[in-house]
Formats: sequence, structure tokens, C-alpha cells
Amino acid sequence: MSVVWLIDVSNSQKSPLFAQLAKNFAVRIIDSLALQSVLTTDSAPHVLVVRASPQASPELQSFLTTAQAQFLKTFFVFMDNSNKLSCFEQVLSQEIKRYFIRESNIEDLLSLLQRLFLFAKEDDDLIYYQGVRLNMERLECWLAQEQTPISLSFKEAKLLRLFMQSAGTSLSRSDILMKVWENVRVSPRTIDCHISRLRKKLANAPIHIESIYGGGYVFS
Repeated sequence: MSVVWLIDVSNSQKSPLFAQLAKNFAVRIIDSLALQSVLTTDSAPHVLVVRASPQASPELQSFLTTAQAQFLKTFFVFMDNSNKLSCFEQVLSQEIKRYFIRESNIEDLLSLLQRLFLFAKEDDDLIYYQGVRLNMERLECWLAQEQTPISLSFKEAKLLRLFMQSAGTSLSRSDILMKVWENVRVSPRTIDCHISRLRKKLANAPIHIESIYGGGYVFS
């Protein structure tokens, strides 16, 4: 994983910022020609730093729209000296963790990045999939379009975590029994009832728990 991606579409001269960042972090520099190609990568940056002009190009807006859906754990940092980057707010969802900073304040940027990496380490209890964010510690999940979290029981949270980590893969009741109930003997009816309650709580989510003919479930 590249720790920091620098998106430079500012159409201005190179900044000493790049050399400063390279001394402290693993950095990948991406220009306007590579915006779409990096979205096909299997990995994501911890922090995505955007050095842009006040008027965001259609290409950059398109990139940010896709990136915020794909890189759910990424922090977005926007740099400029004009204080006119509010235009980016129009293409960022409320769920995205974003920061605005003046490019001239290099030391402030370095300090911010250090703090963000600490936040990333604390993010280990969070699991993301298709606009759903699960917090195992708090036993709650957030939907991208909702303003309040959904409370879950411990077993519901474990079920959701299993489904999110196994998205697209069929899970038999035996798989679920082993990984959620840890081989404690329960009836198939108990498993089905827990999944039914979880389905109801996720009724407005962009994902579905589908039953498989013959027994089992798949999350998509």
C-alpha cells in the first residue's frame, strides 16, 4: 500500500512539498494523466493529498467521486494558497474524512499527516464495504446515506463482519456456526432468526443478504 498519494493537478510549478514528504513517508506522485488508472488498483492510500487549482477540473471531480466510494478508509487532504477549495465540498460525501490546509504551511501538513497515521491505527475496529461502515467495538454500523448509526447485538455485529469480509462468497450454515457461534451448538432456526433481524436493520443499505437454494447465504 502506498502510504501517501499526491495528486498534483495544480498546473503550477512543483512545490518543495514533494521532497519534504518523501523524507518522511512512502509517497506516490500522480498527475492528471494517471487519475483514472490508479482507481483500478487493489490497494488504497492511507492519505490522499490533492494539490489543485481553485477550480476543480471535470477529470478531478470524477476521480474524487469514484475515489471516495472506493477508498473508504482514506483521509483526503486538500492544499492550496487561495483558500478557495470549497468547490471540492460539492463532490465529497459527509462520510469522507477531509482536511483543508494552505500549501505554504508545510510543517503543519507534516504534523497533520503524522496525526492521521495515528488515527489509521485506531481504525482497526472499523470494517467498510459498499457504503456500510461497521464498528465492532461500539456494536454499530453506519450507512453512507444515514445520519445516525444502527445498533447491533454482538452476534449481529459478528454476522455482519463475516458477511462483509466474505462478500460474494456463499456461506453455509456450518460456516456461520463455526465463525460466529464458534461451534457452540445452536439450531439452524437460531441462525436464520439472527440473519432475519440483521436484514431488517439493513433494509435501507446498498447491500443484501441473499438466501441460497439448498441452504446458506451470500452477501452482495
